[in-house]
Formats: sequence, C-alpha cells, structure tokens
Amino acid sequence: MSVKITIPTYLATLLAPHTCCGCNIVGTLLCDNCKNDIIRDPLYRCLECGQPTLSGQCQTCSLPYAAAWCALQREGALERLIDRYKFERAQAAQHTLAHLLDAVTPPLPASTIIVPIPTIPAHQRQRGYDHCRLLAQAFAQLRGLPCQPVLTRAQHSVQLGSSRTQRQQQASQAFACSYTLSPEATYCLIDDISTTGATIRYAARCLRTAGARRVIAVVVAHQPFG
Repeated sequence: MSVKITIPTYLATLLAPHTCCGCNIVGTLLCDNCKNDIIRDPLYRCLECGQPTLSGQCQTCSLPYAAAWCALQREGALERLIDRYKFERAQAAQHTLAHLLDAVTPPLPASTIIVPIPTIPAHQRQRGYDHCRLLAQAFAQLRGLPCQPVLTRAQHSVQLGSSRTQRQQQASQAFACSYTLSPEATYCLIDDISTTGATIRYAARCLRTAGARRVIAVVVAHQPFG
C-alpha cells in the first residue's frame, strides 16, 4: 500500500512545523539530545511476564517465538511521540521511531524478514495509514532487510478498554496468513506497543502454523496494563 502526502497534510506541516516531543524545540519531532535520553537506558523485558531479559528469551514463559525484545518504556517524550504518530497524523514519526528501534535492537540474522503487525481497518481509516506497516518498512530499510506484510487481520476487535482476558481472547482470533513461509528464514514481528504480550504471542503462533520455524519480535515500547 503506497502512502501519499496530501496537500492539506503538507500545508499543515508548513504552517505548524513539528516540535520536539521532549523539549519543544521547533523543527523536529525528536531532537538528538532527547533521542539520546530515551535510548540511554533501554528496557529489555519479556513481553509476557515482564522479567528482564537481555537475550530476548524468557526462562520461565513457554512462548511460540524464540526471542522478543520490548526496548523502551512508553513514557515522557516517547509516549508523546507515539501518540502524535497514532492520533495526530504525524506520519513523519515513522522514521523517528524506526531510528529509536534501530538504536536499541540487537543485531538480527541475515536471513531475517521483517513482518509488521497489521493494523485493524478502522484505525487505518482514522489515521490515513497503517502506522505499524510504515514503521516496519522504515526499520527494515535501516537494517537492509526485506519487509513482507504476510499477516492479515482475521478479526477486527479494538483492544482499548478491554480486560486482560478479553485481550487474550481477541488476539487468539486476530491473525491469518495465506502464505507458505520459508523454514529457512527468521521472521521478525514489529509492533509499536506491547501491553499484555497477547498480540505478539498469537501473531507468532500464526506464522509458525504457516511454516515458519524461527520467529522473533521487536516492540518499541511497553505500556503498563491498567
């Protein structure tokens, strides 16, 4: 899906230029100083139980993926950046977030294929773009890896306001993959926010069912549930 910058969006950028989400300096969504503040202390934790894990592998949870990193806490400048991207149509934030993700993500195997978590259609219409797909494409470009949107949405429930149990149930029915995946490749799921870990768990399970032998995941930020 190609994304075009509309004339109203272009004019809005000229009339109201971006300000840094950390210090409000004009001209950028995130200045270098605020970026360095965010990535100085990365948060590596299990997406399911929240225990620290530098390797991305939890020793306690039984999971359908080999490794997963949740790199940063959703707070302060990062929270404002994500909110502008998702709710204020600051589409340029795809590149800013991709650079943050690149800065805190360990090296990935050369065989890695980047796979975005698909956004539900209602949110795509609301924002005018699939925010996670754009983020995954920008990250893949930085890493010199292919990006393949092999997952689709089979169920379109909105998670906001749902309980933990409801989120698990919704995620278990959310994804479909109509492709036969290569057992030789590593498939890396990309998402912007993890709350309960259910989205990555069931997206990974869907990829495994489609033939993937090795699935990993990288998420920009952790959002505490509640």
